[in-house]
Amino acid sequence: MKILITSVGSLVGQNILEVLNYSRDYFDVVGVNSVAKAAIYECDRAYLTGQSEKPPSEYAERLLEIINEENPDLVIPARDIDITILAILQEKYPEYRGKFLCGTAELAGMMEDKWLSYLFAEKNKLPFAKSAIPDSDSGHKAVKELVKKYGYPLVMKPRSRFASRKVRFITNDDQLEKALLADHVVFEEYLGNAQKVKQLNDRIETCGTPLYYSLEEHKYSLQTLIRPDGNFEEICETLHVMKNSISTEAERIHDSELAEVGENYAQVLASMGWAGPVNIQCQKDSTGKFSVYELNGRMTGATAARYYLGYDELSFIFDAFLDIKLPHSHRFNSQTYTIKKPVISLMDDDSISILKKYGKWDKQYELDIMYI
Repeated sequence: MKILITSVGSLVGQNILEVLNYSRDYFDVVGVNSVAKAAIYECDRAYLTGQSEKPPSEYAERLLEIINEENPDLVIPARDIDITILAILQEKYPEYRGKFLCGTAELAGMMEDKWLSYLFAEKNKLPFAKSAIPDSDSGHKAVKELVKKYGYPLVMKPRSRFASRKVRFITNDDQLEKALLADHVVFEEYLGNAQKVKQLNDRIETCGTPLYYSLEEHKYSLQTLIRPDGNFEEICETLHVMKNSISTEAERIHDSELAEVGENYAQVLASMGWAGPVNIQCQKDSTGKFSVYELNGRMTGATAARYYLGYDELSFIFDAFLDIKLPHSHRFNSQTYTIKKPVISLMDDDSISILKKYGKWDKQYELDIMYI
């Protein structure tokens, strides 16, 4: 069977490839990426594209060209914007339905946009960090009410970024006034330990700025797969240690309240027509209850870690979307804890040059005769 992975050079794409290595003989793997100098040469073929942009765009046209040339059995998105792009294309071109690992464009857009995710949760009475967006017409009343109720720090996020990019802590009124001028942002209550933020600010003021620092804490993650028939797989619950927005340690846990959060989200998403992976990221709020702060319709940078903890989400996907029942490996089922370290990927200059020059690289053929 032929699998096409978008943004295959990303952390998520690399995790998918790592798990695929255990069943590689079953698949012909095609990778699509915007950067040639990335760890993408474990694919059977790789294509170079521009940056992901929603249709109508050159990227969407290029992606359709590759899909039509390769005719994959399944297209797996590795970034949030890729999910939205595939969902839009799927609705525009019904012949691709069932080939793209995603649901409706409306739900894909909701999960990509953190403000829309909050509104979705509120409408469906699902737990989510209390949020507000700037509104100059009201004097930014909703954001200021958030400060009044929860105090500082507030978390300011771009509505559509990923991997914690450009996320900031707002710790006083002066910072807030400047932050309210930013475009396309959302403010959230802070679910972490506010005292740690204060201690860092005090340390910077009195001792100077550390060369490296991080305020990331443990996070809870929920992963499942909604099948095309509306049923969903077991909820995988994990506790993660985060460094620079990357999960470096993962522990599989079992908590009935946490699992209930995942089940409630999955039931609502399934009833509205989502099909594909669902990832839910949580922390405990000030009352000790689990509260969601991010919702994704994809696999994550901890996909390989979950595999080593006995949760083989790719096998669920292949069963549900391709009707392939791979021999599931049970050798990791007793694992409850894993440490994830970076790996070294070697890329020869010829491969990179070929991909840059021709937009396509194929490991089947000798590089010097590929394009004669």
